[in-house]
Amino acid sequence: MSKLDSGQNQKAIPHVQNTSTQQYDAFSKWLHWIMAVIIIYATIAGYGMLFVMDMPQLFHVLSTLNMSFATIASVLLIVRWGWSFFRKTPELPDTIPNTQKSMAKLAHGTLYLVMFVVFVSGFLMLKHEYPFFWLFTIPNPISNAEVNAFFFMVHRFGCATLASLVLLHALAALKHHFVNKNDVLKSMAFNLSKLSRS
Repeated sequence: MSKLDSGQNQKAIPHVQNTSTQQYDAFSKWLHWIMAVIIIYATIAGYGMLFVMDMPQLFHVLSTLNMSFATIASVLLIVRWGWSFFRKTPELPDTIPNTQKSMAKLAHGTLYLVMFVVFVSGFLMLKHEYPFFWLFTIPNPISNAEVNAFFFMVHRFGCATLASLVLLHALAALKHHFVNKNDVLKSMAFNLSKLSRS
């Protein structure tokens, strides 16, 4: 084959762009990090309330903030779940085995399920209405001592499970970033340089 033919063949080969999504969209990132902050705060405050039960005013403040943020997170969870059907999800790196990819999908599904159980049980365990950031009150769905007590136990178990899953989720993300050195963590991270210029 002549050099001329070779050059013509190279020109004839179209350039195929990589259209795979490498980053989550901005809306998904905001939902993720807002919920992450709320869940971490609610977990710390929830267990911290056990140590201030003899301080009614502080206990009431923490309880009000906890329930108010949980109300917001409950709405965001529904929005996030619905949005997951429309957004483009970045593909995991090819260096990750298929078994780990399947486990990651299962872990994310379990995380959604546990969050749902925690939020629902948190409302169903309430014996009384609660103030939403001291703006207005939200009535408790059920006023039955036995039912409230049951969902209180469900909520406690759910919170412990959620805290464990969130910790594992964070450790896995850090492992991908620092050990495996891939872009899994970066796909959900904000570009701080762009934010600073906006």
